Amino acid sequence: MNPGSETRILDVGVSGRQQYERAQNFLEEFYTHPECVTAVGMDDLCALQARYPKVSVVQADSRHLPFENKAFDIVFSNAVVEHVGGLAEQQAFVSECVRVGKAVFITTPSRSFPIESHTMIPFVHWFPDAFRNAVYRALGRENEGTLGYLTLLPRAPSPRCFRANVACASSISACSALPPCTSRSRAMTISRPTILSADPSFALIPNPTN
Repeated sequence: MNPGSETRILDVGVSGRQQYERAQNFLEEFYTHPECVTAVGMDDLCALQARYPKVSVVQADSRHLPFENKAFDIVFSNAVVEHVGGLAEQQAFVSECVRVGKAVFITTPSRSFPIESHTMIPFVHWFPDAFRNAVYRALGRENEGTLGYLTLLPRAPSPRCFRANVACASSISACSALPPCTSRSRAMTISRPTILSADPSFALIPNPTN
């Protein structure tokens, strides 16, 4: 991907909170052609629109995007798919991203990395959901401890998990079994996709922990 001054980009899952770190909506914050960006989120996005007046803002459910097929050159989503619900909701999310984009780039935290990147708690995300959520709640992380709020993808997601509901993808052409990450730096430098679809270009890539 090599976006330019006329590349239409859709950012799916932006934050509408008035107080947030710049890194949360970093595409809107740092991209040099904000007039080419459309930002979609479920929150009230008035604060985001005021902060980034050149960005087109749309309030919508990412599982039911209000755009025509292939409306965007690139669909981008950073660490959102793990928050949309269970497998069926994740399939719907990915399917919609693939439907409206000619190319799709989605990141999600690596389950193999020993530190859970939302909470910075080590190893807890390797345990069954009920135990994991109980630990989150005990440590005061109510959001992460809520059923359905945080569903990390498997270490090596099967193409079958996404093929059924990704009608626009002609095939899932590769599935790389990533080795467990044993260091923070390795998690940041992994570039092989866990899922790769040939049409359109679609990748789920381990997200750097920061």
